Amino acid sequence: MSESNQAAEQVGGARRPYLAAAAAAAAVVASAIVRATLARGEALWLDEVWTGVMASQHAAAGVWRQLYNDVNAPLYGLVAALWGQVGGLSDEGLRAPGLVFGCLAPLAALLPVPGVPRSARLLWCVLLAGWTPAFWFAQDARCYTLLFLLTALGAVAFGRLLARPALGPAFAWATVSSLSILTHYHAILLVACQGLIYLAVHRGRALRTWPALVMFLPAAGWIAYHLPRVAAYADPQVAWYGRMRLRKLWRLADFLFGNRNALIVGVGWAALAVVLGKRIRPSVERSGQPWLVVAASAAAILLAVGLGFLRPSLVDRYLLPFVPGLLLGLALAGERLKARWRLAPAVLGLAWAVQAAVWVAHYKPPPERHYSFEAASEALMAAGAQRLVFYWDHPAAAVVGAAQLREVGGFFFRRAGHPVAVDPVILRPSGEAQTEVFGRARAPGSAVLWMYDRGVPGTSGRLRSPHPERLDAAWRCHDYGTTAVGILACARGVRPASYPPRR
Repeated sequence: MSESNQAAEQVGGARRPYLAAAAAAAAVVASAIVRATLARGEALWLDEVWTGVMASQHAAAGVWRQLYNDVNAPLYGLVAALWGQVGGLSDEGLRAPGLVFGCLAPLAALLPVPGVPRSARLLWCVLLAGWTPAFWFAQDARCYTLLFLLTALGAVAFGRLLARPALGPAFAWATVSSLSILTHYHAILLVACQGLIYLAVHRGRALRTWPALVMFLPAAGWIAYHLPRVAAYADPQVAWYGRMRLRKLWRLADFLFGNRNALIVGVGWAALAVVLGKRIRPSVERSGQPWLVVAASAAAILLAVGLGFLRPSLVDRYLLPFVPGLLLGLALAGERLKARWRLAPAVLGLAWAVQAAVWVAHYKPPPERHYSFEAASEALMAAGAQRLVFYWDHPAAAVVGAAQLREVGGFFFRRAGHPVAVDPVILRPSGEAQTEVFGRARAPGSAVLWMYDRGVPGTSGRLRSPHPERLDAAWRCHDYGTTAVGILACARGVRPASYPPRR
């Protein structure tokens, strides 16, 4: 090789790390912009209203009651309650913490992990930044972006613990893991798999780090306290999703990678790494421990899906804790191919960015967003409702209880400063439920808000769609839902055309 070619190669090699860092920075900035703008302005959906109720509490007793009433782990609800005193209860205010956590999550990949080269960490950062479900989760007042951040940090902490089984790394991993569990209970599966792998690899050295287990005491104590509430929601007669079926596996795979195009990119890339990547890059070969981080996530996925076949316990977003480790596997596969194909990480990063851009260009609100009664509440306020008969037509309503339904049904009214008395209705499923519901709304100034999901067994609206005008010709109703979800807002003598349009 001539001296000029050697000099050019050295210059190119010096530039490549800076180009990779610039590409990662561009991905983080672009994803932050998408997170901040993509779903902005969409109405709050039902689960977000639960967060709004938590954030609206002004006393510690009220916050504690709401944390217990919710089926979810408490950490995000506590964050929302504290933030609500500062950021307010507007849609944007409630979603602000999720946006912040979502923007921070890709940065966790930049933290050093023994055995993971800098180029692989930059690629991992790009993959986290371009994981498309996180775009709309960032505009969702729920726990999922916090969970994404914590489990990405957990993958880093676990990689460090495997490399150095000492008290310091053990305390760091246990702290992040405990916070992940306190954010979402499905993180228990990931933490359990990581813990078992740690014990299997380091055995006696791992056992000597037992004092770090003290960091799990808050999670263990809360779970013991909250278990009766969770068990009530987990009753198969109450659960609103069925057991896992083979036909649903494709949807779970789509979610794990982000969408169908990302699934094709990810699976294709993994297959290419297996076929062509026979020579492992030395920096990875010295330690196979980063692959154990990936293995823990893969094992947790299999465990979660397997449990889903046994009992109703899984919807796609519950797999989110396992995504950071899965994407680390793609980044390591890119590093593996780099020994055979120098541009491999760049090609994977570019393909990932393209699929994310295509997804954004064709974005449609996820089905959950249609389960919103914000516009319906605004319509009933405009109609002058003074008393609201609220019927959440759902098998979990009996577990939620009348007091909580009163808080949820009147949330938008209270937020707007519109006084209303809320009468929550809890009924067994019946095709004649509308007689009971509208029978409670005879008093002047009464209105009805009836919500039901036609895909959920055990709902009255699924058995027979309500038609209150057949009971009383004075009722005027408008359905703010879709073919799958009914959001029926009814008032006497008010034409549907006077209702504000659905967002």
